[in-house]
Amino acid sequence: TGADEAPAGTELTITVWLQGRDGASEEVTLTCDPPGGTHPRPEEACLALQADPSALEPLPPDSVCTQIYGGPEESEVVGTLDGEQVHATFSRQNGCEVDRWDRLAAVLRLGALCGRDLARIGLAARAGGSGFDRLRR
Repeated sequence: TGADEAPAGTELTITVWLQGRDGASEEVTLTCDPPGGTHPRPEEACLALQADPSALEPLPPDSVCTQIYGGPEESEVVGTLDGEQVHATFSRQNGCEVDRWDRLAAVLRLGALCGRDLARIGLAARAGGSGFDRLRR
């Protein structure tokens, strides 16, 4: 192997802006094989990346998406995944982007997002909007 080759494995920097890119950001690192870095749940994040690496790919330009706004959150994932260069951006601006975000929730949900997500689930459950209320009965 040459000195200029990228190391095999996964080494990512994940940045999340809860209120969009004009707001404060949170940044963590993630390594896999073995799982580590500053990510709060590296094992879960590595499993999510292994299960669905295509979620890092951008949407095709001709995608037809529902215009359902999922929130102001944005994220960027930069580094290497299994030795391949990665630079992916995420938002929750429409149904397709919300789906991409949710597919990599274990990667993109950092400590600050967990409480907010739990609050959303609780509100939806009280309104009868999800199956979580049935689990509590």
